Amino acid sequence: MSEFRHRLTNRADIRAPKSTHEPITRYHSEMTTARLAFAVTPSGWKELQARMCQLFLEMGWEAREAVVTPLARGRKELDVHVVDNLVVPKQVYAGECKNWSSRVTQEIVHSFRTVCSDLGVTIGFLVSKNGFQSGAHEAAVMSNVRLLTFEELQQQFFQRWYEAMLLWLKPRLDILFPYWDPTGGRMPKKPWSEAERERHRALPHSFNKPTIGVGRIEVTSYRQYFELVEQSYSVMLSKMRTLHGEDR
Repeated sequence: MSEFRHRLTNRADIRAPKSTHEPITRYHSEMTTARLAFAVTPSGWKELQARMCQLFLEMGWEAREAVVTPLARGRKELDVHVVDNLVVPKQVYAGECKNWSSRVTQEIVHSFRTVCSDLGVTIGFLVSKNGFQSGAHEAAVMSNVRLLTFEELQQQFFQRWYEAMLLWLKPRLDILFPYWDPTGGRMPKKPWSEAERERHRALPHSFNKPTIGVGRIEVTSYRQYFELVEQSYSVMLSKMRTLHGEDR
């Protein structure tokens, strides 16, 4: 357990959940990837908007797409409206997505800056697929507008997203950990044979190093890792309960 906490803390700069276990973390620590919530670049504007909204939702924040809000003059449809209720006072963010083939101009920044001022948001994120013209950066100076690519947005919030995903994972590991714990966890209904003991030793490694057919899965992103755990959890729990004689 101490080795687990040390390795995960080094990997992600956070404290590991107390009930997690070393084998699954060893698998995780072997993965080398960028600190991103999404490994695949959005294919279009709507997908970029949806991914941005999903990022904040997975962090435990309130987030909605295509929100129409009143301004000082008229109304504006925000691509993404976000409220972080996990801090006091709460923080409100606005997101504008530009999946253009060209770089965003200063006129767009000036317009979004006015929207953010009217709404009184904490920060407005203007996310562009292909960056910004030099005049756009000048237009954002001394304002609460941040000009970012989607990759930069993910990197900025990666730590909070990762911590939130670990909290999502923790209840599953809390249930599984007693079956793995050799020092006082769940005990089988009857004494195990040597073959059953070997199966018990091997099960965490099958969860740790899953295979598709005869080939091993290669985990290349943090999201793939969390999705893999979700897919494998019920299978592992069923096998452990069978081995412990709990489903008979």
